[in-house]
Amino acid sequence: MDEPQADGVGREKAEVRISHWFVEGTHLGQSPRTVRFVHANLQWPDGLLFYCPNCGEAWARIAVEGSKTYAYAQPCRKCPGHYGAIPGSVWIDWDADYRAAMPPRVLARELRLHLEAWDKGEL
Repeated sequence: MDEPQADGVGREKAEVRISHWFVEGTHLGQSPRTVRFVHANLQWPDGLLFYCPNCGEAWARIAVEGSKTYAYAQPCRKCPGHYGAIPGSVWIDWDADYRAAMPPRVLARELRLHLEAWDKGEL
């Protein structure tokens, strides 16, 4: 087997994992994911299961092939938001790699949700 190739910043190019984006029961696309630095450690991205802390519904899942999935509390579109959270949004401010991996249909949905929240004065 060939040795993994580095891309100049220590990331291996030899393997890519696919993330599948499911929101409210609809597959909105997929995107390639590679290893990334997390707290100075090279790691694969984790999958996320979005659940509503108000009603308990699991309403979105970003499944990364070969990776663990962790729960993430975010209000669904049917419940009120909290602390500036936009109900039904899968946007995560603090993870640039995650945002860069969003497929076009997910980005379009996020834009619509954020514009609706802006129009309602929620941002």
